[in-house]
Amino acid sequence: MKNPPYILIMAGGRGERFWPIGRAAKPKQFLSILSEMSLLQMTYQRVQKLTIPEHIFILTHVDFKAITHAQLPEIPLDNIIGEPDRKDTAGCIALGVALIQRMNFRADADLIILPSDPIIHNTAAFESDLRHAVEILSDADCVTLGIVPRTPSTAFGYIECGDPIPEKEAFHVRSFHEKPALEKAEEYIKQGGFFWNSGMFLWRLHHLVSAFEKHSPAHALFIEKMVEALPEELDVTLKTEFAKLPRISIDYALLEKMKNIALVPSHFDWDDFGSLSAVENHVPHDDAGNIILGRGVSVESNNNLIYSEGDHLIATYGISDTAVIQSGNVTMVVPKKEMQSIKKLLDAIRNDSELSRYL
Repeated sequence: MKNPPYILIMAGGRGERFWPIGRAAKPKQFLSILSEMSLLQMTYQRVQKLTIPEHIFILTHVDFKAITHAQLPEIPLDNIIGEPDRKDTAGCIALGVALIQRMNFRADADLIILPSDPIIHNTAAFESDLRHAVEILSDADCVTLGIVPRTPSTAFGYIECGDPIPEKEAFHVRSFHEKPALEKAEEYIKQGGFFWNSGMFLWRLHHLVSAFEKHSPAHALFIEKMVEALPEELDVTLKTEFAKLPRISIDYALLEKMKNIALVPSHFDWDDFGSLSAVENHVPHDDAGNIILGRGVSVESNNNLIYSEGDHLIATYGISDTAVIQSGNVTMVVPKKEMQSIKKLLDAIRNDSELSRYL
């Protein structure tokens, strides 16, 4: 690209649905489950051809700055931004915008904002769609990549599109919808014109700042105070002002209130990789439908997911539709259908002072 865009990768999530492989000190985005690279490293690799390393920023929690730098040593340390608290994606993005403005970037700079944890294999199509989306920024205040739905899933939010943009392979966005019940998801698919919300968005810097000013004054004020802070006051200003922000997603804070948003339909494969159950979409099964990662043996057992680290052997006999996950000092056994819903289990561990260290 003639003017390389700035890319903000959001990598501050806790990823609790990957417990016990993911822990508080090393959540999902830093894990290497499907390859030798972590999800964050794979995301970085996908965007390398779109810009230069100096234009890539990692937005993470302050506790994860060290592991982020260890996994991405090629990114300048100043480009790894640590949030002092978790304020959801609106706060994360506002912090990135504030620090970018302090660097005196052009007001018309293009920003690509991406999550750190989806699985995308078709990198060429992903790059092509992003380049196309940047071009459409001249026609819209914000552009999003919409995932063409494969099933009436209840796991994702949906974006409803209106009229196509003339002479562009894109649509005007009509509305955003939260994760629906199955009946509503089936209705969306039958009606057509609905896409899964990928969480990938593009803005011109000045359009994003204006959107905060119009729709979320608290975030606009935070950005203003951060930009105006003297260098020696920056850390204190960040901690003090960031704590005042509401915890809200960028969808609720801005996108659902904006009018001029465009959507580019995806041409690449995509998996949200929201829980360990998603491993089944990417790893071969044996003849009995079992997936075994690490050391495992399964006899007269069907449709199980077995994950073992190091020299730890997991042996199953006569069980079906079960996940047996061993990582470090924890072994979890849970029905596969419940793998996306282990919150009750984690809450029980969290509320026990002796067990909470295992999180």
